[in-house]
Amino acid sequence: MNNSKRTLLIEAFLDGKMSDAEKHDFEIAATTDSSIKEDLYLQNEIRNTFEEIEIFNLREKLYEIKNENAVYTKRRKLTVFLTSAAAIFIVLIVSYYFLFYSHYSNKELYNKYYTAAETGNISRGSDSTGLSVFNTAMLNYQNKKFNEAISGFRMIPAGSGQHHAAVFYTAISYMEKGEYDKAISGFSELENNKTSLFYYDALWYSGLCHIILNNNNKAAEIFSSLAGSDSAYRGRASEIVKEID
Repeated sequence: MNNSKRTLLIEAFLDGKMSDAEKHDFEIAATTDSSIKEDLYLQNEIRNTFEEIEIFNLREKLYEIKNENAVYTKRRKLTVFLTSAAAIFIVLIVSYYFLFYSHYSNKELYNKYYTAAETGNISRGSDSTGLSVFNTAMLNYQNKKFNEAISGFRMIPAGSGQHHAAVFYTAISYMEKGEYDKAISGFSELENNKTSLFYYDALWYSGLCHIILNNNNKAAEIFSSLAGSDSAYRGRASEIVKEID
């Protein structure tokens, strides 16, 4: 079998486009032909890698858009603010008071910084059945059906390309339900894997869970780590460290 034909067969198999008989014949061939077996493994790994890259890029783009909107809003407010000298004086006095004499409560601090993680549509993958389950779970998450989302995410196998995303959004779902200890337990798997695309996200949301649970020492440890990183959370983490010190 030449390389071109072998590649087409592998793609048809991974995309679920074979009949039952064709799939059966291919699986037998994959166990007896080392070249097919090696190419199948390679293409499967490539697809899983692309899945994680797509999730990462989408989340980064959403974060950039969100930041751009925030910058525009702040500039507009600043323009209105500068129209009145008296208003500037009042704001300075109030700002001085809150800077030196006031601190947020843990609940206020949590509400200030917590926003549910953004999601996107993921439609590529090597396991069409598993991907369908994952997308259904993501849809339930977006629709705030968190119990159904959690059930769906738990069906994603550990070796799949969607596993880390499933673990992350399961933990976020628990946060939305107010079950912070369960969320922390979920994030711990990602915190222990520095190669995961969700590593810094897991640290950020885990830190917020510890804040709402009044575990300030643990929260300070996590946000100090983030403040010293090169992640997108560095600036906000530094602000939180100052508040809980």
